[in-house]
Amino acid sequence: STGRLSRAIAAVDIDRDADLDLLVVNALGNDVSVLLNRQNLGSFTSGQSIPLAKRPQGIAVWHPNPNVAPVVAIAAVGTVADKGSLFV
Repeated sequence: STGRLSRAIAAVDIDRDADLDLLVVNALGNDVSVLLNRQNLGSFTSGQSIPLAKRPQGIAVWHPNPNVAPVVAIAAVGTVADKGSLFV
């Protein structure tokens, strides 16, 4: 499952098994959920949560070569004091 107030989603092969997995950015949970594709079952794992800064809003993925790990960038709005964040 995903976290609270899911804002953005990206499909990318995280575990390098040739099946697309899902990354879901959760604004109120301040995290990203990683849902791995269950090969040939048409479903995903329940998800692992990775903590982020305050109020993440967007995600971008760049994966030009399947032989290396993808580059994932997540933007967080943050607060007035910290002026937001970008995680790569």
